[in-house]
Amino acid sequence: MKKKVIAGTIAASLAVTALAGLPLSNKGLAEKLGISVAYAADSFNYADFADKIKKQLSINEAVYAQSVADAVYPTGKGNSVASVTYTTYAGAGYDSVSQTVYAIGDPVVGKLNLGGENDPKRAAVDTLLAAYIKFMFDQNATAFGVTSSNVADEVHAGTGFYPSDINAFLFDSQNSVQSVVYSTLNGKSPSYLAGLEGASNSEAVKGLLTEVFDQVLKTNSTEFNAYLKGRAVTGADFAKVFTNFRSAVTKGGSDADVFDKAVAELLAAYIDVKNVKGTEPVYTGGGGSPVISDPSVSQLVNDLADLKNKIAAATGEEKDKLVAQAIAKANDVVEKLLTIDASKLVQNVNGKASLTLSAADISKYISSIASVKTALAGAVGSSDGLDIGDITIDLGAITQSGATVSLPPELWTLTSDVKADGVAIKIGTLTATLPVGTFTEAVTLNVSIEAGSTAPANGRSVASDVYGFDLEVGGKAVDEFNKPIKLRLPLKDLTGLDKELLSTARYEADGSLSIQGGTLDGDFIVEPRYSLSKYVVIENKVSFNDIAKVQPWAGRQIQVVAAKGAIEGKASGVFAPQDKITRAEFAKILITALNLDNKLATSSKFTDVPSTHWAAPYIAVAAEQGIINGKTASTFAPNATITRAEMATMIARALKSTQGLKDIDNAEAALSVFKDASKIGAAFRSSVAWAAASDIIIGSNGKFLPNNNATRAEAAVIIYRALNFKPQA
Repeated sequence: MKKKVIAGTIAASLAVTALAGLPLSNKGLAEKLGISVAYAADSFNYADFADKIKKQLSINEAVYAQSVADAVYPTGKGNSVASVTYTTYAGAGYDSVSQTVYAIGDPVVGKLNLGGENDPKRAAVDTLLAAYIKFMFDQNATAFGVTSSNVADEVHAGTGFYPSDINAFLFDSQNSVQSVVYSTLNGKSPSYLAGLEGASNSEAVKGLLTEVFDQVLKTNSTEFNAYLKGRAVTGADFAKVFTNFRSAVTKGGSDADVFDKAVAELLAAYIDVKNVKGTEPVYTGGGGSPVISDPSVSQLVNDLADLKNKIAAATGEEKDKLVAQAIAKANDVVEKLLTIDASKLVQNVNGKASLTLSAADISKYISSIASVKTALAGAVGSSDGLDIGDITIDLGAITQSGATVSLPPELWTLTSDVKADGVAIKIGTLTATLPVGTFTEAVTLNVSIEAGSTAPANGRSVASDVYGFDLEVGGKAVDEFNKPIKLRLPLKDLTGLDKELLSTARYEADGSLSIQGGTLDGDFIVEPRYSLSKYVVIENKVSFNDIAKVQPWAGRQIQVVAAKGAIEGKASGVFAPQDKITRAEFAKILITALNLDNKLATSSKFTDVPSTHWAAPYIAVAAEQGIINGKTASTFAPNATITRAEMATMIARALKSTQGLKDIDNAEAALSVFKDASKIGAAFRSSVAWAAASDIIIGSNGKFLPNNNATRAEAAVIIYRALNFKPQA
């Protein structure tokens, strides 16, 4: 029976076999390649090691690896590769050549500046690369030795290094590729290694190759490593070579089954030969002392199994109490699993804190949350009572001027499976939360940090450091998102500042600041963003010279709402507090104040709000959130003045939507405080009642005046109350 293979760390097999080193079979060849006799004697071990891999492949009944090897032609047809499926089913041949090794290796070799495809130096290095790839799959040390001997002088002429020097980088030096691959393998959890079977996930391969080679490039001390770094070669470049080769021999990936099975076979052989055991996963419980293989999960599974039997036998109130007990136990365990303490994995790279998480790192962690969900569902019939929320990846405090966090594509599937809301990247006290359900590819978040004390703020007081953010998805910069990334910016130096007037500000290309708003949360300001840029928190004092008459009841509210950028003056220093406000204007003020604005939002619901209308994005968000219904099913009447009942209804719907709240039980009782309650239309009654019960609207002299047109001052007051609304427990 063919032995089951472990696919999750397929990249380790590929890297080890591909780069296991130069197999030397005799002293003459060693001298040809410029290697000392003592070194050559030691190198016999690697030919022996290749022989062990071949024997293990045979024991495991491997059938695909040789097919991939047969598809590579280091010396024929210009260093090319054929379709592996053609090779498997039709026999090796040149008719199916699909790509040259020149193109496959270009992400790395192209950075060495060796000339074009026909340059002898470049061709020699391409031939050596093809020989490595072929040896990766057939472990034929003799054939590899012959090819490398033939190109050794030309490789040295082009790079200044013989194959023996490359060999030292690969396997015979401190922090060689081979040693790092095996240390990485051993760092993965045994449950993860044993639990993944079947064909390779090419993204996982790329991720682990990137992880391994980045580590080698940072720590290896050979001259060849310095040569690669001097030419800006990265781990991602080596991973791209793998991707190119896979694509070339599988017709662009559409016929990848044979190739992936071949790599899986090699992984199984290397796991067996080296007897890789892995390391138990580390859980931290939210930043405390590390706990190895957190026993609370296993204990919970046992406890829930016991409760399951009791729940099955119970009825009524007793059953409800047991179900609540099970849910509480599960939430207690999950709460401490929701923070990954990644501080020990952070490295200093070019003055920035750098964290790269692999698929294995993520899987061994989130699998425990999944186990809790499964156990709870088994005990009470559902895991709906489990409060997952955000999963936090905590880098700890850093001293660098920024950070780079690289996340594997598997993260998004795994977090979606456990129904997490987001992935919070915590850097010191700064947090950026990426939404689950938006990304499917690898994501890299780059953060820059500058001292706020020297930040330009156009004469306004600064209340934070300056934070710059950018995001790469699948290796490409992404400027806008369909769901917001939530920024939680720490405040500092608040002495003498008015905290209610604090707002996030974005630096524009010309150096000016545009006000973005944000919600104050203790010593932080929270701002959801549909695009990322460079931000600072400022005290935004806005003055108007025409609000004296409304100052007693609306002055402070106007100042605060204006500071958030939610409402603007009609002109410099002019607020026009008694002017009526239109439905479109209030939609913009409300959506902006509650940080729901998304300039990408579109809607075809209302025929009188074309996409070119200045308020179209705000009205689209309001319609999507159920905040507005329109004057009719297809019209919004954006230029009509808004009534107080309409305004209260929009506010109530917005707060209920954003905070997950429900209508009150007795709407008529809440409306009874108004002498003119009978004048409130049927369509508005429940929302006005909710707003009244929540102290969002108060009325005047015992009346609500539902059909009066709202003024700009009234709009500012009701928005201010909404900003300060806290649901009752």
